[in-house]
Amino acid sequence: MVCAALELATSSQSDNYKANDPDCLLVKSQGVGHNILMRFTSTILLGSFSLSIFCTPLVRAAEDLVADVNGKKLTRKDLSDSLGTMNPSLKADILSNPVSRRQVVEQRVDEEVLRQEVARKKIESDPEFLAMMQEMKKQAAINLLIKRQVDDKITEKLAKHYYEVNRHLFRTDQMKARQIVVKTAEVAKKVYDLANKPGADFEALVMEYSEDPAKKKTKGELGFFPRGIFNPEFSDAVFEASKGDVVGPLRTYLGYHIVQIQDRDSGKEVPFPDAEIQVRARIRQENLAKYLAELKKAGKVRINEKFLK
Repeated sequence: MVCAALELATSSQSDNYKANDPDCLLVKSQGVGHNILMRFTSTILLGSFSLSIFCTPLVRAAEDLVADVNGKKLTRKDLSDSLGTMNPSLKADILSNPVSRRQVVEQRVDEEVLRQEVARKKIESDPEFLAMMQEMKKQAAINLLIKRQVDDKITEKLAKHYYEVNRHLFRTDQMKARQIVVKTAEVAKKVYDLANKPGADFEALVMEYSEDPAKKKTKGELGFFPRGIFNPEFSDAVFEASKGDVVGPLRTYLGYHIVQIQDRDSGKEVPFPDAEIQVRARIRQENLAKYLAELKKAGKVRINEKFLK
């Protein structure tokens, strides 16, 4: 590798350089009390310390540059920071792979282009933006409250205890069922009683009473499904039932469900390490419901039931 080496000399040393040296270029520069002479020579880089001082930073700077967006230089550090708090080994894998590295670079460039456009259009001072930020702050505050009051209290010890007490909830069993969905408790009670009569035609009841928009296509069929795919209020009741049972009415955000169990496929127990995420999710849901109930009980909350009918 050929590199330009720079040597400095005072004017008193200038006589040591030959004017006719074809490899030597003397350039005078007025210094403080001295005339500085710069001598450039073509030198083969053989690990010389003096050469590395001038060459290495230039090479490193070029390698660190990822992209230039309207004068804004994006570096390797910017790229790494854009991946957030990702596991370091996973981050390294992503950045070492040419395909994923290109995707990350292009995403970061797109983000920078948008950031600059935001600044150009002064979006951050726009009233609509400020209103959005207020809503985001409110939600962030709620999330932080839930984290402190619920999430942070779910320890590994608590999760393992919950798993041991509720092992039956963490299995690969699947149920096959069909359902009728109605809006009111009164209709749900009526349909439940009809479905439990000897010889009842559940499919006919689906077509007559269900308010599910897809009933003509599905006829109320849910097919086989695992426990965790639906809300616990629904899944727990269904998975406690046996083939042929009619379960309900079960209330969810969709309304009231009357469910007929068609078949059951027994699976196996899921070990705690594989079930831990599901365990923690169930504890979180249960504890959040308890926390909300306590807050409502301690305060003054009234819902206008007439409005809901």
